[in-house]
Formats: sequence, structure tokens, C-alpha cells
Amino acid sequence: MVLGKVGLGEEVWTQAEEAFRWWRIRNGYPRSQGLNKGEAEMVEYWLWIDQVWGKIGLDLAFPLLKLSISQQVFELEVRMPRLELTPDRVELSVDYRACWSDLKIYGPLEFGHVHAAQAKEAVLEAIAQTAAEGDRLAAVEAGEMDAFSEIAQEKALEERVEVGLVPLHLPEISFQVIRGEKRFESGGVESEFCPGQVKGELSWGRVGVFWLEEPDIHIRAVRRRVDVVV
Repeated sequence: MVLGKVGLGEEVWTQAEEAFRWWRIRNGYPRSQGLNKGEAEMVEYWLWIDQVWGKIGLDLAFPLLKLSISQQVFELEVRMPRLELTPDRVELSVDYRACWSDLKIYGPLEFGHVHAAQAKEAVLEAIAQTAAEGDRLAAVEAGEMDAFSEIAQEKALEERVEVGLVPLHLPEISFQVIRGEKRFESGGVESEFCPGQVKGELSWGRVGVFWLEEPDIHIRAVRRRVDVVV
């Protein structure tokens, strides 16, 4: 930066000197005593400018889509037809009571009834026989002598033997036919369908910007002074 030059006029030189002093004061340099006539001061400044570029950081959150999928369900229930058959059956019954009676074989209850009746009949016959014998003995006392011979004859012929085929009665056989039954239950088909579902959940993405390093400019001045005296 050249502030003065040899051969300048007085007025121009004064203005240059004032401008130089003002520039020194503004930039914090000590006040100088000015320049003498015939002298020139050359001050040269080199400016070093360092520029620092800013760095930007990004905070990224990517969008996310979540899908929840449920499969469709088809349920099928099949009931098979059912047929139940009960065949005809024959009930056969054989009644041996008359046959057993001929053989003198009785059941417990019937045995009691039969023997009670036989005992009663035997008692009645014994009473009747005793009464008849008493009447005959009374006749003997009355003078009839043939009563003893008749009683002796009856006693001798009292045991009688009867011969016959047993049993006299055949068993009674009967039967009954019972018809079978048929029962049919029809089958069926039941179905149930549950449709599938798709549920989506979206998380929006975002971009955050921040300074990793702010931009800056560094300026440095290097002074070079040259005094020229003429």
C-alpha cells in the first residue's frame, strides 16, 4: 500500500499523511510523528485467509412399515351318516312244570304247597279210615263176626301198584318273534370361514441436520514496511 510518493504537491501530501494516520489509529497502531518532506513510507500487508468449510451431520431414521398378517382359516366338520340295525330275534320258552309235576319234581314254593295238600289229604283219609274201622268194631260188639274178616281182607289188598308212563305231560314249548329295529341318522357338513387380516403400522422416517463443525474464516495480516528517503 503506497501512501506517498516523491514529487507530490503539498496539499496532496498532507491529505495522504492524514489518511495514513487515521488508518493507523483505526487499526490500533501507535501514533507516529508523521512523515517529513521528501520521505515516503511504504507499508505492505499480506493477508492470509484460511477458510474452514462447515461440516453437516445427518441423523437419519428410515421409514419402517410393519405388517401383521393372519392367515385365513377354513374349518370343515363332516358328520357321517349313521345306520343302526337290530336284527329280528326269536324268544323260545319251554314250560317244564307239568312234566316235572309228573316226576314229582317241584320248585321250592310249589313243593311246599303240594306236600301241604298231600299231608292234609292223608290226615283226612286216616280220620275217615279210623272212623270206618270204629264202626266195624262197633258192629262186632253187636254180634257181627264177619267184620274182622273184611278188615283183614282190606288190609291185605291195601297196597296197590299202578304202572304208567311218565311223564304223562310233555313240556310246553312256545316261541315269539321280536322284530328288529332300524334307525338312521343323516350326516351333515358344517363349515366356518375366518378371513385373514393384514394390519399395517407405519413409522415415518425423519432427517435431522446438525453442525459437526461450523464454517469459519481465519484472516491473518503480515506487515511489511519499506521506508523510502529521497
